[in-house]
Amino acid sequence: MRMDELDQLVGLAKEGQHSAFSEIVLLLQQQVFRYCYPMIGHRQDAEDVVQETFVRAYTKLHQYEETGSFIGWILTIAHHLCLNKLKKRSRLAALFHRAAHHSSLQVDSHSLSSNLEVLAMLDSLPAHVRSLVILKVLHGMSYEEIGQIIHGKPNALRKQFERAKLKLRSEAMRAEHSQEGGAQVDY
Repeated sequence: MRMDELDQLVGLAKEGQHSAFSEIVLLLQQQVFRYCYPMIGHRQDAEDVVQETFVRAYTKLHQYEETGSFIGWILTIAHHLCLNKLKKRSRLAALFHRAAHHSSLQVDSHSLSSNLEVLAMLDSLPAHVRSLVILKVLHGMSYEEIGQIIHGKPNALRKQFERAKLKLRSEAMRAEHSQEGGAQVDY
C-alpha cells in the first residue's frame, strides 16, 4: 500500500468512517505485531498489545496530526504499551521475589533462571489466589483487609495463602531441580 492511500484511509477514519479504520487495522496489524513480538517475547502478550494499540489509536485518532507518518504514530503507541507491559511483568517478578522472601519459600537467585519462570510460577496460581498473594505480599494487607476486597473470610484466606506458599515452593524446587540437570519428576 502506498502512503497516500494510507493517508486517505486515515482521513476517512477521522471523519467517522469505521470501515476505513478497519482497513487500516488489516493493513498495519502485521507490521505492529512484528514490532511488539520481539519487544515482549511472548506471542499472546504481543497480540494483546497489538489489539490495545489499535483500540488506543481509534480512540485518539482525533489527536493524530497529519504532519508525521501515521505508521510512526501507531508504532509510538505500540512502543509505549510494550514498555508498560514489560514494566508490569517486572513488577510481578519483583512481587514473587518478595513473596518468596517474606513467606520463607527459600528460593535463591540460582533457582530461577529468568523472569519468565517467575511469572510462570505466579501464573500457575488461580487468579483469586494470585490476587491474595499480591495483596498480602506487595501491599502488606491483613487477611481482614484482603477479605473486604476479594470477599473472603480471613481464616480461609490464611489457608489459601499457606497453600499458595507450598505450591510456589514446589514450583521453585522443581525449577531448581530441572536446572541442575536432574531427572524430571512429574506429579
